[in-house]
Amino acid sequence: MFRKVLSCLAVCLTISLMGCLEPTQVTFDITTDVPCAQIGGTAITVGLEGTTEKGTPITVVRDCREDGTVGAIGTFAVVPSQLNNRAVASAKISLAVGSDSNAGTDCVGVAPSSNCITARRRVSFVTHRSLKIPIELLLVCRGVVCDEDSTCNRVGRCVSSRVDTNQCDSTNVCTGPDTSGLPCLDGSLLCTGDTSWCTVSSSGQKACAAGALSGGRSFECRDARDCGANLQCVAGVNGVLGHCVTMAAVDDTVLCTPGQSTTPCATGALGCALDAGLGLTACLPVVVDAGTIDAGVSDSGIDAGRPVGLPCPRTANLYCSGATPYCDLSSDAPRCVADAGAQCWFASDCAAGNACWAGLQGQFTNQCAVSSSVTN
Repeated sequence: MFRKVLSCLAVCLTISLMGCLEPTQVTFDITTDVPCAQIGGTAITVGLEGTTEKGTPITVVRDCREDGTVGAIGTFAVVPSQLNNRAVASAKISLAVGSDSNAGTDCVGVAPSSNCITARRRVSFVTHRSLKIPIELLLVCRGVVCDEDSTCNRVGRCVSSRVDTNQCDSTNVCTGPDTSGLPCLDGSLLCTGDTSWCTVSSSGQKACAAGALSGGRSFECRDARDCGANLQCVAGVNGVLGHCVTMAAVDDTVLCTPGQSTTPCATGALGCALDAGLGLTACLPVVVDAGTIDAGVSDSGIDAGRPVGLPCPRTANLYCSGATPYCDLSSDAPRCVADAGAQCWFASDCAAGNACWAGLQGQFTNQCAVSSSVTN
């Protein structure tokens, strides 16, 4: 982990503090939901407002530490040249997704790679206050291009990067613009507070509500990160696709997000592949003895109205069929291929008389076969 305290580029000098006054500074705390092993570096550019967008990164780091459900990149502190409440600190942080990517070359300049995630913040210094600004580099923002005064929020949309210091809490933590809340479907809604559930009526109308919607479909979480500490996100009944519980039962369908650094699925990221409805994803049923039991004992979690083909997760509408019936999740971008990956998640994905067997045979993860001999 790194922690650097910078003067604001060449134009700023570290101030001398007198007595026991709190230092005037802004500290950016950088985290990501991209697994550390998939990060090709993070380019850090900080300074005064107007200097960071086209400026050369102060440093490019490859530091990343798995910390619960996030990857901790590090902290960066900026101090002004003089006590001036009108001074504005600026940060532009760019992360390259893919271990073979390079943030220092792929994510700088006017035309960054589509594999880059960029977050920006602008915040005024406040005399004798040490402000802490969380910056999340989110996978949903991969390839999203915003202008120099905007940043990508939790639902992949560009919003103002300005931080309102009047909204900082008693510990001087100032959340960024439009970062809280549960993304509801296409991201045009963030459900928070007393209306924290995303609901879809039987007629297709979406809304944020105080609880599950009778006769429609609803969820209050996509994975455990939406629930809070020591809680889990599981599918419910009567149209409840995801709700928070203190402990999941053995037969519960546990919700997850493909690619999250810490997954609740027993088989890891590849096990986070079941279509739970409304774009949510759940863990595949646990295989106790891979290769000797059916990998999917029930297909009740898959929407009956889905398109033809095998659902290939991490994308909204990718289904594999025809000449490319296999779902390959070995690369950053899921794809349908002819001879690798998974051919099935459930027995219902296979021809009559076949079962879906888990295990590995060369480049295959799940295959349709009459018996387990194909994988063992």
